[in-house]
Amino acid sequence: MDILVNDKSLDFQLNETLTLPELLDNIQNWASKDNMFILDYSVNGQKNINEINDYNSGNIERLDVSVGSRETLVWENIIELQAYTHKIVSYIITRIQGGASLTPQDQQEIKTGISWMSNSCDSLLAFFNNESDVTDFTISGLNEILESGMYDVFMARFSILENQINIWKKQLFYNLIDSSDANELLVKYKDELKIILPMLEASAANLTIGKDKEALNTLEGVLEWLSLGFIVFEKAGIDKSVLENIEKILQEFDDSLKKRDFVTMADIIDFDLKEALFQLMNY
Repeated sequence: MDILVNDKSLDFQLNETLTLPELLDNIQNWASKDNMFILDYSVNGQKNINEINDYNSGNIERLDVSVGSRETLVWENIIELQAYTHKIVSYIITRIQGGASLTPQDQQEIKTGISWMSNSCDSLLAFFNNESDVTDFTISGLNEILESGMYDVFMARFSILENQINIWKKQLFYNLIDSSDANELLVKYKDELKIILPMLEASAANLTIGKDKEALNTLEGVLEWLSLGFIVFEKAGIDKSVLENIEKILQEFDDSLKKRDFVTMADIIDFDLKEALFQLMNY
């Protein structure tokens, strides 16, 4: 059996057959000496192993393990949590718009997910040393709300949770990068602006022809990209007046979004935001 940690072969010797969980425990104990944690693993090239106890050092040919810092582990947790909340919200919206309600099986799967989300949020609260009861309030009673069919309340709670996850994400991202990292990322973000600008143009056009759902989906991703980009721009030393101007434009955009004023949103993109981001790209 070959064990590779971060693509490097691990020198080891086994005196007995170990199950896959035991192998992973041993690797974690070894990695802990350097304050590292297991992020992911694959067995014989296969991820997401279901029958984990069926594997042992006798029938595993190759075990690939990825390890990283605690911060990297938390980042992966945040990304996974964010993706899962999006998945649940999108699924419920699709069901409701289609005139259907959630089946008992749907509800049970979501309840299982809520339990996992609760544990993940507890871990994040501990990591960030938060004393906020936002997640407790948000997750508390979700199962009962789901069973009662009060989907609007359910979605409102999830919106609060998504905001908190975004706060954690930005906070960790800010802590993870220093000025040298920011300068390297600045080049990457400026290149990505060449893709972002046409996306904004298309969204503005869609807002004016009734394709607001398509536009809002695109804009959600763009705004999230900008929220992390601002951290890079700030740490890379971009002139504060440039960033403050964009923040002012985004605040006006957010005000229009809350009013569902799609015409004004399109105007802000076309006449203000695109120009400000173009200036940033060429800064």
